[in-house]
Amino acid sequence: WLRLDLGTSFVSFGDSKKSIPQLKEGLKLARKHRLPIIHTILNRMCFVAGATGEIEDAAMYARDSIHEAEVWGDVNGVGSAYVNLSRVCSERGQWELAEYHMGEALLRFERTGSRIGLADCFMKKGDFARARGDYSAAERAYLESVARYKGCGDANHLYAELNVAMTYLESEKYTEARGLLADLRKRSNPQASKLLLWIRLCSTCCLAHEAEWSVLETELLQVQEQLQRMGIFDLDAA
Repeated sequence: WLRLDLGTSFVSFGDSKKSIPQLKEGLKLARKHRLPIIHTILNRMCFVAGATGEIEDAAMYARDSIHEAEVWGDVNGVGSAYVNLSRVCSERGQWELAEYHMGEALLRFERTGSRIGLADCFMKKGDFARARGDYSAAERAYLESVARYKGCGDANHLYAELNVAMTYLESEKYTEARGLLADLRKRSNPQASKLLLWIRLCSTCCLAHEAEWSVLETELLQVQEQLQRMGIFDLDAA
């Protein structure tokens, strides 16, 4: 568990390069002692690999996690692995396959009543709708995700709210986006560097809309430098 926690912490604080070695060491120990957290570590490795652009590795970790979770009979673990595999397919632009895998996850979370799992599914439903340009459906799905995360005390509601802001930006609701982004910045943990980076990146769209060119140029350079330092890869960042 310590290696898993360390690997997760490095990602949260923007040092993805140190995350995978910690997780690999944790996976080695878990496999050696046949601990029931093998699929949990693989799921985390999938997330980190996807966030740093190692898409093929991410897909492999997700498939391995599905297998391990099925071996242990962990229905929620299988669902979480399918969520991650859906994310990988989204990054590849394979939207139909992504929705299929999300359907597999949803079946399992509905069976167990997993509140966080269902919140994850609504988050992805929002992503699918946003990719189709159906911003009303995306906003509804993201807000449902926000409510579900808050209902179980999960901090991912901040990322779901960030996705609402991105939906506002893509539908040219700049006033609503700017207000939500400013509110998110106030409510975010100052040490949550990754979340704050995304907020800053989204805020540059508002600066461009308001033609604040000098501020925009400075902000973009700083955000670009931080993205490179943190080793983050994401289609929204592109």
